[in-house]
Amino acid sequence: MPSKKSDRIRRQLEAYALMAERCAICWHPKFVKKWGKTICLHHIVGRRGLDPHDHRNLLACCEDCHRLHHDGDSRRELTLGHILTAKLEEDGEEMFDLAFLAKLLRRAGLKEDPAPLPDWVAEERKANARLLASRAPYMERGE
Repeated sequence: MPSKKSDRIRRQLEAYALMAERCAICWHPKFVKKWGKTICLHHIVGRRGLDPHDHRNLLACCEDCHRLHHDGDSRRELTLGHILTAKLEEDGEEMFDLAFLAKLLRRAGLKEDPAPLPDWVAEERKANARLLASRAPYMERGE
């Protein structure tokens, strides 16, 4: 039987995932299931350290970007520095808690700074923006 704490954490994570409108990396929208991607939560710094499930340590991303970050691909690199940049873009400067993330990174023994996103991300973002714009009239009618 799951503990009350694990139930609470699961509910918090589900709520955070529901708030996400799109993948923070490639901007794939979460609500179009036909396109075959779902949104998941990525722990920027593993599940160790302070409060790993704190929203400041989470990034909503599609399953493709999540897999790419963890499994890697020589043609489509996605490093921790790129993840930090996406988190900064998604949260905005007012909400991005660099001190909190720096503490997590130190605890995990990682040294990383936000890095410019690779070219393939810009291409994916353009494609997803066009795809979403082409779908927008249908989504307004609930189709």
